[in-house]
Amino acid sequence: MKQLFVMHTQYNLILSAAVCSRYPNAENTLVLFSEFALGEEMRQALSKVFERVIVVRDGFYKPQSALDEIREIRRCLSKVKGIWHEHFDRVYLSQERVFDKILHARMKKNDPNVYCCNIEEDAYYSLNEKYNAPDFTYTESRRMKRHRLLYALCLAGYPYDYKEATYCYGMSRMYQGAALLFPSLARKEVADKELTEITQEELVAGITALYSQKNVSYPKAEKYLLFFFDLMDRYKSPEKVKALVQEMVQMAQREGRTILFKYHPRETDKFEDIAGAVELPHLVPAEKVLLDLKDTDTVVVGNATTACVVAAKLGFRVCSICKLEFPTNTRIHRVMEQMGITCIRDIDDINI
Repeated sequence: MKQLFVMHTQYNLILSAAVCSRYPNAENTLVLFSEFALGEEMRQALSKVFERVIVVRDGFYKPQSALDEIREIRRCLSKVKGIWHEHFDRVYLSQERVFDKILHARMKKNDPNVYCCNIEEDAYYSLNEKYNAPDFTYTESRRMKRHRLLYALCLAGYPYDYKEATYCYGMSRMYQGAALLFPSLARKEVADKELTEITQEELVAGITALYSQKNVSYPKAEKYLLFFFDLMDRYKSPEKVKALVQEMVQMAQREGRTILFKYHPRETDKFEDIAGAVELPHLVPAEKVLLDLKDTDTVVVGNATTACVVAAKLGFRVCSICKLEFPTNTRIHRVMEQMGITCIRDIDDINI
């Protein structure tokens, strides 16, 4: 069986490696449209999981104008000419970018029976508040109509229906199935798709495959309190978040816990000094830290992010500050609690 993966983030790659462990005899090709700086260590790890790795972009780009994005798409498409006419049994996508959809459309043209599967992106299947509205439709677009017209004109000749230039995180009509950490909690909009579980064992295999050679130094302790901070500009109430964190640090210290925290890999801003806490390298992915601390007495605290979801999947005690950040979004509260995550609004809600 031949499988094609078109991925963007470190989280995508971990889950892709997890899926690869499910099919040990498959021939896997990765097209990496990277949103992070790709180091040599990661390149070597990927080469052990995938028979072919085609890097079409290496690094995070800020949002571009439509014309600049079209130029970027054309540049990236020029790098996949080697597989343009190949046949694949399965195509895995994580995002509904135009580049991804064009490549999928080409594989569909080569073989109408190709199976298209989604690798979950940032827990959007269950948590994203953007799609909490009852009038969600598949045709909701992230761009104005004139942008779709630009795509159609400037990318003429590439197989794709540009009227459907949507960006809906796994809910596109082109997906026949999806591989998810918690398929039973998937949104109703994807109920008609074939949903399969990425098991804890597969998740561990995926993290191990990509990060087993990466060493992180942790202070020796019997028990930890581990904070994963979201990007600062995503917090709706950063001062309230910091105040709650400081209260939790004091509580954890009274309980004899060593406090660890890690910023988002793309973070350029930080909270002011958090007394008594140890900062972990921000470029190390949360999943690697969680794997390292899997067999310890660790309480994990985060927002409504993949760090919390992965921690829950790996069996940690997890607290989310989503009731502070999203006080009216009861869907997020309900779904996270069904994952075994405690949703907190203030210090009285936590028991560490």
